[in-house]
Amino acid sequence: MLPTGPVNPQMKQYAQHPTLEGHLVPTPPPDVLAHTQYIFDERGTGDSAEVKMWVTSVRHAGPFTECTGWMLVFPESVRGGYAVQPREAPIPPSNGGSITVGGAAGGGPLGPTDAGLDPIVKGVVTTTCSARRLTPFTPPAP
Repeated sequence: MLPTGPVNPQMKQYAQHPTLEGHLVPTPPPDVLAHTQYIFDERGTGDSAEVKMWVTSVRHAGPFTECTGWMLVFPESVRGGYAVQPREAPIPPSNGGSITVGGAAGGGPLGPTDAGLDPIVKGVVTTTCSARRLTPFTPPAP
């Protein structure tokens, strides 16, 4: 059916506001993803806020579980003298175009994480891990 009354088209524009809030999280290379069996994710260990590992093999050595895979270590936010203020909420990863140039309101560092530090890529390493923290990995659809 065709409209019989007057038609007034309107123009709308949608755009993303570019900011540095959030951060890009590196992902392993395709050959590591192809062999990944589990994801190991642990928060608040030692001097790290989070450790994430794409586990390609698991081996039991006595009472220990050893995981081999591609590891990311997210530094603690108090490292380097920069602490997250209690009034600030943690910023989730954005994994997309977020760019703002200018100083931060609280005078903190400009950077992709709360502390201004990138996650540390350890590459393919072997370390002890808790079997309870292993989650089966399903590769993303192409």
